[in-house]
Amino acid sequence: MDGVTTNPILLAKEDRDPVLLYKEIRAITSGPVFYQIMSREVGEMQDEARRIFQVLGDQLVLKIIPSETGYKFCCRHSKEFDICITAVYSPTQAAVAYSSGARYVAFYYNRAQKKTGDAAGLIDAISSILSGSNTEILAASLKSTDEVATVLKSGANHIAAPLTVLKKMINHELSDQAIAAFYQDGIGIDEL
Repeated sequence: MDGVTTNPILLAKEDRDPVLLYKEIRAITSGPVFYQIMSREVGEMQDEARRIFQVLGDQLVLKIIPSETGYKFCCRHSKEFDICITAVYSPTQAAVAYSSGARYVAFYYNRAQKKTGDAAGLIDAISSILSGSNTEILAASLKSTDEVATVLKSGANHIAAPLTVLKKMINHELSDQAIAAFYQDGIGIDEL
């Protein structure tokens, strides 16, 4: 795990001061911490971005919605902040995000799969459009290790998954069998 992504709905479920929560998150990772802007006007978005930057510093990645105002903010501030256009569900949205200077596009795999039936195809199309650019795909809304494998094969550069899914990624039944055999039948230098 090399970063943490959040969203306003998850933040609302925490009955705590958001600033303190973000300070705690920053303390557990040296990687990027994604924060979604809630302001709706470019000037207010800029003020909110600068306030959260005071908390997260260079770890901050701003999540911005794919709207005319969001893309406008991205165009104006992508050199000042790393920006992730979030809730991207089409190749054209990804193209506009790239043109606006976004570092990431966030694609909600599980939700897209339920609605379209071909989320892997959408990631593949988005990956084709972004190929050769500096904009990377962050696949989120992943509910299983199979979904993680699918998004990575389809062209996602990064994943955002619950800790339960991340922990399942390190284990496999055949690995467990091999490990058991190593301990049962093998020796190390301390056992000579």
